Amino acid sequence: MAEEAIEATVGLTPQAPPPHKRSRIHDLRLRVLSGSFIMLPIIFYAPANYTHVLALLPILGFFNNGIFSGFPIYLPELYPTALRATGAGFCFNAGRILASVGPFVTGTLVATLGSIGAAASAVALIYLVGLAVLPFAPETKGRPLPD
Repeated sequence: MAEEAIEATVGLTPQAPPPHKRSRIHDLRLRVLSGSFIMLPIIFYAPANYTHVLALLPILGFFNNGIFSGFPIYLPELYPTALRATGAGFCFNAGRILASVGPFVTGTLVATLGSIGAAASAVALIYLVGLAVLPFAPETKGRPLPD
């Protein structure tokens, strides 16, 4: 539990985008592609032993948690004042609700694909959905908040 908290802090803090400098969409694309989509299969295929896995897991935690660092800036900018908290909260937590089926699917994926590495790589394909959706997301940098 403490390791996860440290990874979250280390992953979220330096990756928080300077709100006035960079495109929100570009930041999300960069985090999804470079971090999670690439790192998840590496974590399960590259290590030769368990010690290597333990050494690589904080890197995965850094990138996976870093995806969430842009949400507090981007999501509220999408909604008018009357819906801002509800819209941002829904978007922030919708993925968690969908991911709740993960533990039930994991065993089936491992049995079907033959290894944890193959199952983890299959799960990493969900990040391609995120990349496919990003071109349709509105860029909010430099725009005033909707009323």
